[in-house]
Amino acid sequence: MRKVLPLVVMTLFFSPVCLCQPNSIADKNYSERIYIHFDKDLYLPGESIFFKAYIISDGILSDRSSSLYIGMLDITGRLSQQKIIPIYGGAANGSLDIPLAGNENYLWIRAYTNSAGKKDEAAVFTKRIIILTGKQGNNESAGKSTANTELRFFPEGGSLIQGVPNIIAFEALQENGYPVSIKGVVVNTKGDTIASLLTSNAGMGKFELTPEQGEVYEVNWSDAGETKYKTSLPAAISNGLALHIEQLPGKLFYILRTQSVSPQWDSLYVVLSNADKELYRTAIFFKDKFLATGMMGIGKLSPGIVSVKVLDRNKTPVAERIVFLNKDAVFSKPEIIIKGNLSKRSKQTVEIVMPDSSFNNMSLSVFDDGFRDEGSGFNIAGYFLLHSELRGRIYEPAYYFSDTALIKKEQLDLLLLTHGWRRMRLNEDAIPVDTSRYITIEGTIKPLRRNSKMPQQAVLMIKEGKEKGVGSAIPVAVDERGNFRATGLVFLDSATVYCSIGKNPAEAEDYQVELKGGLKVLPVEEGINIAEELNGGMVSLKKSNTIPAEYNLELLNRQKDEKTLSEVLVKSKKMSRVEELDQRYASGLFSGGTNTTDIDVAGDSLAWAKLDIHNYLISKIPGAFVKYDHGQKKIYLMSYQEPLIFLNESVIDNDAIGNINIEKVAYVKFIRQYFGTRSSNGDFAPAIAIYLKKGEDLLSQPGNVNFTKQAMRGYSVTKEFYSPDYATFTPAKDYMDARTSLYWQPYILTAGKDRKVELSFYNNAISSRLRLVLQGINEEGKFIYEERLIQ
Repeated sequence: MRKVLPLVVMTLFFSPVCLCQPNSIADKNYSERIYIHFDKDLYLPGESIFFKAYIISDGILSDRSSSLYIGMLDITGRLSQQKIIPIYGGAANGSLDIPLAGNENYLWIRAYTNSAGKKDEAAVFTKRIIILTGKQGNNESAGKSTANTELRFFPEGGSLIQGVPNIIAFEALQENGYPVSIKGVVVNTKGDTIASLLTSNAGMGKFELTPEQGEVYEVNWSDAGETKYKTSLPAAISNGLALHIEQLPGKLFYILRTQSVSPQWDSLYVVLSNADKELYRTAIFFKDKFLATGMMGIGKLSPGIVSVKVLDRNKTPVAERIVFLNKDAVFSKPEIIIKGNLSKRSKQTVEIVMPDSSFNNMSLSVFDDGFRDEGSGFNIAGYFLLHSELRGRIYEPAYYFSDTALIKKEQLDLLLLTHGWRRMRLNEDAIPVDTSRYITIEGTIKPLRRNSKMPQQAVLMIKEGKEKGVGSAIPVAVDERGNFRATGLVFLDSATVYCSIGKNPAEAEDYQVELKGGLKVLPVEEGINIAEELNGGMVSLKKSNTIPAEYNLELLNRQKDEKTLSEVLVKSKKMSRVEELDQRYASGLFSGGTNTTDIDVAGDSLAWAKLDIHNYLISKIPGAFVKYDHGQKKIYLMSYQEPLIFLNESVIDNDAIGNINIEKVAYVKFIRQYFGTRSSNGDFAPAIAIYLKKGEDLLSQPGNVNFTKQAMRGYSVTKEFYSPDYATFTPAKDYMDARTSLYWQPYILTAGKDRKVELSFYNNAISSRLRLVLQGINEEGKFIYEERLIQ
């Protein structure tokens, strides 16, 4: 998957236009970036933070990492909570819990992946979360005006060049790092006004100047507080090359100017690249020239920041500047239709229609509008394309992608002129991909008898937590030294891993098994420099910790004490053994039924005496017999009717069941009429469904003690988002519903013909304005961001 001045027209005739062609692309080995979509902007003490993380590399969802490390830190930088979440297809979702008893008005969220770790500063996601405690105190006074303002200058191309037109960008910042508007003039040593300064957006602006040799320039200016300042421009050099860029539809136009031609400039190279990936290159014969122009085709390139670099004949950089390409192609725009009114506990329906058949991975949150931070400027496109790529604070990065107006494109270009590029790692310094995907379990088998032959296979089973059953058996190969390794496993919480070797307990006694592994833990960094994060991070501009009036603390505390639903005592008779097996194994058309014969193979202590499964089945299924067909042993019913055969509910050939070991079978179900398939004469055919034992059956099997077990750490458990159903209203549901987050759906996936999704939820008892936020990315790297007010 993936934007000044009228200098162009008058210079086109000086040199031929060169429409460059792409070079071969370097090997893909790019650093990852993380963005997290939270279920709302502002939180209350004791609430849960639900989140969806998007991990991209080279502009698309990344498959490099398998684990997300996310932590919550307090104002001092102390880690108060950490979770590790599995990543699937470049995305992960989870939850964090805010302490109920706390006086802090904000906390920090930091996250990174197991591939990048903390080695790449740009790969670490950091965001401040505001907590509405109703108390003023330790929250930063965002946007507060300060006495001193700094004015910095950024000549296009890197240096101010004598004798030729230069574009000079500037940025005015307060001491706290926030931008401020200014106005001023550039004067020479005689006091003559040469150019004017006026901020365009977020304290930034630009002007044109042709420096004269031997002249010194000063800027007289004032900020919003009318404080007057004087700042000198950087000194102009005589032997430099001025680079100017203009972005046209589908093309990038560049102009090179100088007044002093260096011998090293007889041949120049203009290179367009994204980090270590070279996109275009062209050579310019510059001997005895003072100006050259050229053009590069960019229409097919993905949106994002690129570098335009001018090299001399020795490949030494002479001038450079960064550009944002193809801003208009950043987003994929869905159609959103919202139905319903905002009466008490009313139903709301959201219909999302994607514009094309691309695969889209999205998340949706709906929350009370009182918990929206107006000044955060925080969305998926602004973060990935600007905040994670540029150095320094980016004031409201989402602003630059809020529309496609020409002024926004110019302001985006101005942003790149005033901020340094945080380049991705070069190939030779790239972080290697972690080959241990998800959770890895390793083991070693040591024979205890001299003549014992090393087993060729071990069987692993995993029991998650205390209440859950055991998962399916996982066979792993054992090498000649007795080592085995299983990777790519996912289990939650603390788990018990069981390992079985040999065919029976007696054989297992000849070996010793050692197990190790579990989830690899990379602790989230503590003791972060809060001041540094504020200067470089994207933080909220929320000026108050006022809780919306309808969500007063007394109401919220009362809601926590109320029971939302009455307890219901359900009495039921104890299930029989075959009913338990049917519930555990069978599903869909295979479950339940009255026209079946259910066979508990796992509980039949004499099953092994039948030698093979054919003999066993004909002894249990009425009218069944075995017949050889072209040398293959098959099972038939009366009147030579051949049944459908299923293994774990997947159809197999009749003659294939001879390969099934009777000791591995847990349950068999003979279905006289299977309603999933009709025979050639239109009747429903009979079926035999065979189910292999799951891990819990193997563990509970009498006399089966040949297991080694080891406790191991798994992934963090994610809390389920609570969303009540008021479709049928009962007195038990008549409680004070004061949910601040109304709906959270971390995974909305569309592709192909399935471009439409319909979702529904219910309003709480008090909200009259809701905020809907849809975010995501598609397979082409286009971002999805839609924000709607529901009222």
